[in-house]
Amino acid sequence: DSNDDIVPVVVDPNKPVVIDCGCPISCDEEALRTTNGSRTCRNQIKNLMKSHTQEQACRMASLQEGDEKSNSKKTCPAACNPLTCKTRKKKKEIDCGCPHVCDHRAIHKRTAKLTCEQRIKFLMRKHNTPEIEACSQASEDEPFQDTTKPCEVECNPKLCKTMKEKPKIDISNVDIPNPPFQRYEDVVIVTKVLWPKDIGILKQMFCLLNAAYNRFVHYDLVVFTTMPWTQEQIDDLQLFVGDANLTVALEGPPTLEGHLVNMT
Repeated sequence: DSNDDIVPVVVDPNKPVVIDCGCPISCDEEALRTTNGSRTCRNQIKNLMKSHTQEQACRMASLQEGDEKSNSKKTCPAACNPLTCKTRKKKKEIDCGCPHVCDHRAIHKRTAKLTCEQRIKFLMRKHNTPEIEACSQASEDEPFQDTTKPCEVECNPKLCKTMKEKPKIDISNVDIPNPPFQRYEDVVIVTKVLWPKDIGILKQMFCLLNAAYNRFVHYDLVVFTTMPWTQEQIDDLQLFVGDANLTVALEGPPTLEGHLVNMT
C-alpha cells in the first residue's frame, strides 16, 4: 500500500501529542493500554510515528474488525484502526438501575487494580452474569477474596434504587489533630498535569488532601497544565478542594517562580 510508505515526520518535542487515531470515542485510554505482553498499544503507535503519520501508525498497529486477539505485530484493538473506528458509536455505559447515584464518576471509581466498570464487564463476559447481578457482585465483599470491591453502595441495585443522592459524610469534626496543625505564611500546594483528562486523579488527590490536612490550614492550590482547561472543568475540580483557593494555570510564561511571586 503506497499510503504506508515511509514519510518524513516532524514532531515538535515541546508540543504534547494526543494519540487517539482519529477515533477519540473508541480509541480511548483503555484501548491504548492494551498490551501483547511486551508493549502497549500506545507505545507501538509512538514507535511507528517516528517515521509515519499517526493515522498510518494506527493502521499498522491495529487489528481488523472481527479479529479476536493481538499478535506480535499488531498490539492495538480494532477500536484504534482508522479504517473502521471512525464509524463506531459511543460505548454503552453500564446501567445498574440507579441513575441518580450510579453515575459516570461512580462507575469509573478505581481501586489499585481496576475500575468499577471493568469489574462489572469482567463478570458479565467471563461468567455470563446479567448486568444487574454483576453490579451487585462488584459492590459487595466476596468471601475469601483479597481484592477490594471496586464499586460502592451507589451502584448496588439491592440498595441504590431508592437513593436520590449519594451518601454524604460529614468530616468537619473528624480526626481533628491534637495539637492542631500549624499554618505557615506564603505556602502554596502545587502540582502538575498534562491535560484536563487528569481531572479524575486530581479530584481523588485533593479530596484526600483536604480531608487529612488542608481543611485545617487552607493553603492555596495551584495546578499547572500543559493543555488548557475550560472554566466548567475548573469549577468541577473546585468542588473537591473545600474552602481553599484553586488556580489552574497554563504552563509557560510566567514561570512557576513567577506565579508564586504574583500570588504572594
